[in-house]
Amino acid sequence: MRIRTGDAAPKFEVRDSNGDLQTPTGNGSRHTLLCFFRHAGCPYCNLRVSQLINAAPDLARHNIRVVTVFQSGRENIERDVGQQQPPFPIIPDPDHKLYKLYGVTPSWLKFLRAFFLRPLRAPYAIFIKGFSPKYAEGDPHMAPAEFLIAPDGAVRLAYYGKDISDHVALADVYAAVDQSNHATPNPVPGAIQAAE
Repeated sequence: MRIRTGDAAPKFEVRDSNGDLQTPTGNGSRHTLLCFFRHAGCPYCNLRVSQLINAAPDLARHNIRVVTVFQSGRENIERDVGQQQPPFPIIPDPDHKLYKLYGVTPSWLKFLRAFFLRPLRAPYAIFIKGFSPKYAEGDPHMAPAEFLIAPDGAVRLAYYGKDISDHVALADVYAAVDQSNHATPNPVPGAIQAAE
């Protein structure tokens, strides 16, 4: 089932590729941008990771932590996306437990749509940025999704990619954080509460 803006973020507690424990809200003091990707050798995914790395100063200004999830195992994460040395955690989820928890699913239509709607994105990622495609672990038709989760555990923005190369605009993420910061606190039932 898909997550919607305003829902309580499904809880989890898992180890990332470095062995550190990760939850949807971290220590409960910052917004979390939880990003679901395809696999570690996906050029589109590596292009988005590069964008997030470059946006690190703006993300920090908005007090946003980034947590990413890949279908790949730890070894291939280190071999592929890890080469960019992202300053945020990467969770390996080859069993798709978190994907199922957040309603992130594969789609043949979204797979094909990327090549028709954004025909130049793949050549740009591969030939200009150097993200050569690798073996597709998991389902090659998995579509990306991103969720902005407030410190109180509420989902402030839920975005399911329209195709396998589509991600939420960071300007929309920053606007949602600003709106969330000015909203009257309203604890969400079942949400993780901020650590005292």
